[in-house]
Amino acid sequence: MSRLPIEARPGLAAAVTALALGGCAVGPDFVSPPAPLPADAPHPYTAAPLPARTASAPGPGGAAQRLDAALDVPALWWELFRSPALDALVRSALERSPTLAAADAALRQAQALQAAGAASGLWPSVGGSAGLARQRSSQAASGVPGGTVYTLYNA
Repeated sequence: MSRLPIEARPGLAAAVTALALGGCAVGPDFVSPPAPLPADAPHPYTAAPLPARTASAPGPGGAAQRLDAALDVPALWWELFRSPALDALVRSALERSPTLAAADAALRQAQALQAAGAASGLWPSVGGSAGLARQRSSQAASGVPGGTVYTLYNA
């Protein structure tokens, strides 16, 4: 396995750094993109104004639709389709969806639990343990006939 000599490592690090920083350059002919349109512009997402009518398609329900941004959309807009399946689906979703107040309460509870868990590491802690063991050394180790018996206390 070939290893890089220590003398070559600073040069290699400088070359890698120069290549990495060189990739950040945009060039002399860079032109900033135009600023986005403000949110109150008439049509911030399209260059041209919206058409007055949609395109039509052959078949049932394919007639052109007229767009009127000034009209209010009813709160129960899905009922305009007169579809029992869609009504049941939206009703089920609304019943199972948390309200904004419930979602806010759950968020505050999660933040409080997380803050309490993070703060618990800031308090001092006390721990302790104790142990007792009877030990016996051999005659060869201690030089005493029959060995030595002693008690080892750990705290």
